[in-house]
Amino acid sequence: MSKKINITIYIFAALVLLISFCLYRDSHKKKLEYDKKPVIVKNFNDFYTISNCVDKYLNYVKQKDVKGTLSLLTKNYLEENRINTTNVFEKIDLGNNPIFIPNKVLYKHISKDEYKYYIYGLTTDFKLNSTTGYDFKNAKDTYYIIYLNEKLKVFSIEPYDGKEFTKGANNK
Repeated sequence: MSKKINITIYIFAALVLLISFCLYRDSHKKKLEYDKKPVIVKNFNDFYTISNCVDKYLNYVKQKDVKGTLSLLTKNYLEENRINTTNVFEKIDLGNNPIFIPNKVLYKHISKDEYKYYIYGLTTDFKLNSTTGYDFKNAKDTYYIIYLNEKLKVFSIEPYDGKEFTKGANNK
């Protein structure tokens, strides 16, 4: 009789463990569903981390650092625009001393460790004006996509037309 009770207890415990495992797995899958629409970055640290990525890219461009600039641009962007070591600064013309003033950042969680950030701001040549500080007379809207891998602590960047940004901003 006690053998039957032990077997019943073991079967019951196994069923409870199996049900718990299934419930955990289903809830874990739901957590791994990644963002379908971009959402606004509200954390200031994330906002400035992403804008610093743009600043790093612009510093390479200002210094005419071919290797550095190419290393930050996405492989896809390089291929689509046929950018290589000999024509990189013919294809990327941002003026003499560009600065980027970020206004808004959106993001999507695209895989376990990867995020896709859309950043919008103004780019202008750095010229001081005696009355306003910066000279924004020639400032233009600028959009970038930044792919950030949090596990590896690396990023890549690509300029773009802003369509995804405006679509994401309107779909808060």
